[in-house]
Amino acid sequence: MQGGSEAPSFENATLEDWKTIIDVNLWSVIYGGVYAAVPIMLKQGSGHIVNTGSIAGIVPLPFQALYSLTKYGVTGLTESLKYEFAEKGIHFSVICPANIATPIFNKAIDGKATVN
Repeated sequence: MQGGSEAPSFENATLEDWKTIIDVNLWSVIYGGVYAAVPIMLKQGSGHIVNTGSIAGIVPLPFQALYSLTKYGVTGLTESLKYEFAEKGIHFSVICPANIATPIFNKAIDGKATVN
């Protein structure tokens, strides 16, 4: 992917771009934030998982279909699990920040530095 940390537009995206952004933004939450933690919290009878989404997981952004897809996924997963596990003492929250100036804006989604 070319350019900053933003995903390419739908029209310019390759299947490899799709795979990369889904792996980074969605599978990381599934593996680390949910799949690994829920069994431990079930055994202890309580817990609270806070996933990081994005404003793009609430409000669709033009030309950001790939990114929005993953962040809507994080929001939907978190909100669904909130109800699924409420009676088991496990709570779920999702934070959805807007743009935050960090060094990630100097990298493509594959982690390689971009030339500005």
